[in-house]
Amino acid sequence: RAELHAFRGGGMLLAVRLLFSGPLESIGAQSVADPIGYQGPGYASSKTSAPTSEKPESKLWWNDGYWWGDLYNDVTEAHHIYRLDEQNMQWLDTGVMLDERNKSRSDVVWDAADGKLYVASHKTAETSEEGDESDRGVLFRYSYDPAADTYALDQGFPVVITPGRTQTLTITKDSTRRLWATYVWENQVMISYTLGDDASWSEPMPVPVENSTVTPEDISTIDAFGINAVGLAWTFQNAAGEQDLFFAIHQAGAPPEAWQQEVIATGHSVADNHLNMASDAEGNLYHWHKHQVSQASTNAARQQRYRARQKDASETRNVTSG
Repeated sequence: RAELHAFRGGGMLLAVRLLFSGPLESIGAQSVADPIGYQGPGYASSKTSAPTSEKPESKLWWNDGYWWGDLYNDVTEAHHIYRLDEQNMQWLDTGVMLDERNKSRSDVVWDAADGKLYVASHKTAETSEEGDESDRGVLFRYSYDPAADTYALDQGFPVVITPGRTQTLTITKDSTRRLWATYVWENQVMISYTLGDDASWSEPMPVPVENSTVTPEDISTIDAFGINAVGLAWTFQNAAGEQDLFFAIHQAGAPPEAWQQEVIATGHSVADNHLNMASDAEGNLYHWHKHQVSQASTNAARQQRYRARQKDASETRNVTSG
């Protein structure tokens, strides 16, 4: 995510210069020779599985000369903020707890302009499920203290932002400082947004475009990009084998109900519910999805595609990689 809006780290770790200082505890970190990333703490003895999973969600952010991560601590069985010590190839536990629910998943957004970290955390389910307050998706907001290299939970947080368990939950912050959230609920692609401050949220509503009714297995994701745009992508897998991918754009500052839809991909096995989006410092939006080329065998060939949308939201190009 560009610092114009907020930064959400993707699945790739870039080569960055990091210096370690301060009394941090390293929990279960193992060094690896592979230069593309650093192995984080394990969770073999935990009551959870794949705690940093869910395809459209991001766990990393760049701030104050460091990579940070929302990672799982197997000792406390909760999510903590970790900092990357690149010199020793270790993720170091800062001791700051995020969500204490051991079966939760999360999406993070770092807003450099405001010095705020947003963590949208939810309990997962293959399909949306209502439950009590402990099952709902919530938003945490933290303030960063650069003198102490630490984060503190802001007063009034967390706040509830979903009615129950969801397969995924993603958030973004647009150029007007409004937060947005999206997820699939009862076969509808849902959105909600803040009402003047980060703790006050609208009632969830289906995104007001065609093709927003989907299946329980489908997911959605959202990201701000360009000068004043918000992009929303979602999947649709129907019983006939059609696997469609849709996209909608909202102009920041316009009425929240104003969205313009387009079709990214449609047809037999052209997509499934593997997708992610991220924007860069130039305001471009990148969209990845998995494209199933063949269903001839259980080892079907698959391709990853990304769609680059220029910052003026007027030009796109598609790139396919094996």
